[in-house]
Amino acid sequence: MAAFCSTLDIRLKGRKKWITLAPLVYVSSVADRRIVVPAEFITDLASVPRLPLAYMLAGDRAPGPAVVHD
Repeated sequence: MAAFCSTLDIRLKGRKKWITLAPLVYVSSVADRRIVVPAEFITDLASVPRLPLAYMLAGDRAPGPAVVHD
């Protein structure tokens, strides 16, 4: 089963850029492995494509997947 094993802890760093303050751990059932995004990783939180309707329903509730994707 895919799941996040840690909580996303980020801080704004500059204009539209974020930095992780702690590692983000995700267990992927598709890749069949753990993915660890290290602390101090820079992300824009916006690189996961979204359908307009899905975005309207979910809002900005997908920062974790965006960080893993980056």
